[in-house]
Amino acid sequence: MACSGNANETCGGPVRLNVFQSSQAAPIIVQTVNNTASGKGLWTYQGCFTDSVTARTLGNGVNIPSGVTAESCTAACQAAGGFTNAGLENGHECWCDNAVHAPTQRVGDADCRMVCSATHAEFCGNQNRVAVYQFSSNGTAPGPAACLQTSLSNFTLRAQFKNPPTTGSSTVPLKIVVVEIVKNVLWTILSACPNCCSEWPSLSMSNNIVSPHSIVQATQQMASTATNDGESPNFVASIPAFPGSQSYCTMTDHAAPNGSPALLAFNNKPDAFSLCTNTSANGRLDVVFSPVTGHPHYTLDTCQPINIQVIT
Repeated sequence: MACSGNANETCGGPVRLNVFQSSQAAPIIVQTVNNTASGKGLWTYQGCFTDSVTARTLGNGVNIPSGVTAESCTAACQAAGGFTNAGLENGHECWCDNAVHAPTQRVGDADCRMVCSATHAEFCGNQNRVAVYQFSSNGTAPGPAACLQTSLSNFTLRAQFKNPPTTGSSTVPLKIVVVEIVKNVLWTILSACPNCCSEWPSLSMSNNIVSPHSIVQATQQMASTATNDGESPNFVASIPAFPGSQSYCTMTDHAAPNGSPALLAFNNKPDAFSLCTNTSANGRLDVVFSPVTGHPHYTLDTCQPINIQVIT
């Protein structure tokens, strides 16, 4: 079929596409950057975070005439005062700081995929999304935080708001609620729904698998599944029994006083959970791991970053 813009070219046909492949490599989110200022140290990608002009995630903007890339921004932050955090935003902005400031929340990496204006080879955050890098002076990328426990019996979960409301409690209890029942399969998720019924008052963890315990069916075997960015942590009971996904552990809350509850972590990330208003379930407040833009069941602006405390 002739192209509408140039009759000398072909532009597919009814239910047919002309497919072209570029010889240029697809852009990537750079994971590590060597420190070129002194030849020592390493910058490591920490994740994609929300940002706004009224509450900056990283507070110091720097101008880079040659163009913003992961390499140029981290070097500029190092030169501007030895900042330990650098961030790429909106395809062409560079931000620096020594801390990642509230009320930001960590979101899925897909939200930080705007191609850098300076190079097609890299992504540079996105509009109101900053890709954050952290500096390590010893030249070694920081490893995942150490798990405190991989097995634990008889606990409950509680959401702790990272940005507490001005009135009311800074924590809310979490519960297991049913979202789908099909033949021989029961799907549940983690929610803060205050009026939802739940027959699973407690949970246990064995070899990184979390299992809710039913007070109605004592022999029921329910286990945690793998969770993608933007989705709710879910648990399934099935026939035959689902073996479970070894993805969870508890971690020490280093920002809290000694004796505070441990935090639940998924894939070694205790800092990626939010409570989001589920618009497809009458506004139910559900837990979401690394929420994303454009999800059919919630709007990212309604999500509130939380820690999940493990109560024993």
